[in-house]
Amino acid sequence: MSWYFFYLLGVVNFVNVLCYNILGVFPHLGKSHVDVFRPLMKGLAEKGHNVTVLSHFPLTKPIRNYKDISLGAGETFFETFDMNKIDSSSKIQKVSMCFFLSNVAATTCETGLASEAVKNVMKAKDKYDLMITEFFNSDCFLGLAEKIKAPIIGLSSSTLMPWTSARFANPTHTGYIPNNLLDYSDRMSFLDRVENTVFTLFHQFYYDYFMLGRDQEIARKYLGRKASRIKEFVNNSSLLLVNTHFSLNLPRPLVPNVVEVGGLHIRKVRPLARIITVLLAFLAYTSALNILGVFPHMGKSHADVFIALMKGLARKGHAVTVISHFPLREPIPNYTDIDLGGKSQVFLELVDMEQVGSKSRLKMMNNVLLLSYFANISCEVGLSSPAFQNFLKTDQRFDLLVIEFFNSDCFMGLADKFKVPVIGLSSCTIMPWTSERLGNPTHTAYIPNNNMDYTDRMTFLERVENTVVSLYHQFHYDYITLSRDEEFAKKYLGEEAARIKEFIRNSSILITNSHFSLNLPRPLVPNVIEAGGLHIGEAKPLPKNIEKWINDSPDGVIYFSLGSLIKGHTFPKEKRDVFLKAFQRFPQRVLWKWENETMEGKPDNVMIQKWMPQFDILCNPNVKAFISHGGLLGITEAVHCGVPVVVMPQFGDQFTNAKALEASGGGVILQLSEATEDKVYKALKKVLSSDFRQKTKELSERFRDRPLPPLETAIYWVEYVARHKGATHMRTAAVNMPFYKYYLLDVIAFLVAVISVYLYVVYRVIKSVLKRFLWKDTKTKVKSS
Repeated sequence: MSWYFFYLLGVVNFVNVLCYNILGVFPHLGKSHVDVFRPLMKGLAEKGHNVTVLSHFPLTKPIRNYKDISLGAGETFFETFDMNKIDSSSKIQKVSMCFFLSNVAATTCETGLASEAVKNVMKAKDKYDLMITEFFNSDCFLGLAEKIKAPIIGLSSSTLMPWTSARFANPTHTGYIPNNLLDYSDRMSFLDRVENTVFTLFHQFYYDYFMLGRDQEIARKYLGRKASRIKEFVNNSSLLLVNTHFSLNLPRPLVPNVVEVGGLHIRKVRPLARIITVLLAFLAYTSALNILGVFPHMGKSHADVFIALMKGLARKGHAVTVISHFPLREPIPNYTDIDLGGKSQVFLELVDMEQVGSKSRLKMMNNVLLLSYFANISCEVGLSSPAFQNFLKTDQRFDLLVIEFFNSDCFMGLADKFKVPVIGLSSCTIMPWTSERLGNPTHTAYIPNNNMDYTDRMTFLERVENTVVSLYHQFHYDYITLSRDEEFAKKYLGEEAARIKEFIRNSSILITNSHFSLNLPRPLVPNVIEAGGLHIGEAKPLPKNIEKWINDSPDGVIYFSLGSLIKGHTFPKEKRDVFLKAFQRFPQRVLWKWENETMEGKPDNVMIQKWMPQFDILCNPNVKAFISHGGLLGITEAVHCGVPVVVMPQFGDQFTNAKALEASGGGVILQLSEATEDKVYKALKKVLSSDFRQKTKELSERFRDRPLPPLETAIYWVEYVARHKGATHMRTAAVNMPFYKYYLLDVIAFLVAVISVYLYVVYRVIKSVLKRFLWKDTKTKVKSS
């Protein structure tokens, strides 16, 4: 079977050893639809799941674990249409297709729900773990969800119907996403966009207020009153698998629970063809690439993410050259370091806790200024370094440029020198100014600016603030940061290399160190890839002293670290005493990363040390809780290891990380400025409870449950870009789209003008009629008097 099957079965099989009872409901009378869904159901049965399929098309030959329930041998749509009666160029026929689909749906619902098969299903006492059904032209069979009471997975045999996206809050941008009942591509003229917008709104309205209403009536008629809550069932759907792929059906943004599986109906290849396919894949994957990695930011935590990827690429046989401030301590094959030489200025134990102060909204809003200051240092130090200037004089050639997308793009001028595809990396969630270059939607109503402290559930004032701050950050980056970057590039790389805006908009993909299970779900275009935790490897044995300290604690250990950027020993004395007193109230021991040799007032159950192997400690089963500043790497490691966190965010994206972790059930937030002995005690008591630890374990399972490990995911997409020569087919039409066009300002203005003219004409006609009527009435009265 195609590799899509492994993806699908990975989605359904959270634990491979478990077998599920799955009900498939496919009442549509079109055979081609069932031909798409049946291979999935057969694949699930072959995996050992008990599959029951309700449709008009039972298998011709029974297979193990697969049970057919036939809806009857009524008239199906097989060789139904007469080509002489179809005018494919008729705009009216395309527009009225929704009426045809509605009539078909009415027949399907009445025929199917009235059948003995459905009656028997309603009477049976069978229990199901999942219900899989088609999302097409009707939802009347979703009334079965009232009886089944199991998660609903939708399937679509075609591109997304105009009314389907709304139930998943999936973006439908009518400026470049065509209505699949019309005849547009993603490159539309002005009038095309007007028509696409009007008819998409009409189709959504027609479905919501006519078709769904009829579905509810039919469900009430055959399944009962409670089963008619169709809208509720629709909006609680878990997942949609759609038979499309961006390489064929045009790229568009998708939320995490809308998954493309185009070609899932394609059968196994024959033995000879399989051998040829494997050989071709082998040749494709073993073709060594020359890859340049450029990571000039001076923060070590950032480099830790990217170097893990570059080492992974080197292990795959690719020749990797890395420009950074953090060369490897021990050289490895295929990996060449170019040291920018800024070790004396790197951002390591840079921040004094006394300087951080309390949480301030103004500081969060102006974090862009601090990032711009750091970027200025990174650009000047990096571009002027002798090692980098010597590198520019070489005649090396590369196949790919892999570079960080963070607070500066001054090194993007290298794209002019090497003229290769550019892959962006992000060690954190996507920065407010990064989405635009990839045409990735940033909806400020529920996508928080990662410099602020929101979740995806914002109040009115939070949405106002989130919107204003995001616009401010975008403006600052576009007109201040990028202008400065262009000056740097012109100074050190040449005039042609200063076309930074052009280079960033031609970026192939962005690999981001985030995952929807932890960092909150949001829509992503195909060339934005989540690979959260790509720096995570295998846990190594602990140093003997730490291992003994942990293992000798019968009640477990609490680990306390504020990361690589903050000087932990500058912890305010009054706050430190608060924590020490709270620690004395627990039977657990405490490991505290502390940069000094001594700590005044340290109790016996606290061990301090300048450096500790954080990931190895967190993955020790006897570590029960983690006290952190909210850095994404530490939080990711804790979630991976299933350790609950008490988060004390200090600056940058730490506030957003903390909110996301708390919303995901993996931690609680404790503001350092408000910390008292009692608050520290209560926060730790909460995360140490068995209920909270169970929630954390469940989060860890969600985070780790993927078709490929994060590092392998990142490597796959890097190689994909090389194989497809920049993978320009992954970029949506929204890239480089003018502001007015992206936000449909011209379409809105046109529609407002048309409506205004129409209302004005109606007003004038009514006024004229009334005036004539009243004039006649007045004239009649005058004559009679």
